[in-house]
Amino acid sequence: MTETALGLVKAGSFQVPALIADIGPEATKRYFEFFTVPIRNKNTRIAYYHAIGQFLDELPMLTDLVGQMMHLEKFGFHLDLVPLPHPSGASPWPRIEPGKTLTKKALALIKNHPAWISRV
Repeated sequence: MTETALGLVKAGSFQVPALIADIGPEATKRYFEFFTVPIRNKNTRIAYYHAIGQFLDELPMLTDLVGQMMHLEKFGFHLDLVPLPHPSGASPWPRIEPGKTLTKKALALIKNHPAWISRV
């Protein structure tokens, strides 16, 4: 989508990242509304649209993250990351398959991690 087109656009022609489109029409509508309803300044809408689109296109699916341990070297520290689903309870993902099994696997990774075991 061109920057000038983002100023005046209809929901049907609004391009969304695959991550949003795959969720369904309601997610696409909410994504569209995020850029067209509360953000009055056209340049701000354009900047948000590009920034979020670049970020979301790079995210893997939850099923590829939850239940895995990732290792990261940052600021001279070795970090072990174990992604978990959001704990709000709003999503049923951690209570249905494959989320249920992957969440249990992730929690087991944390439970058995040396940093967790040695915390006391």
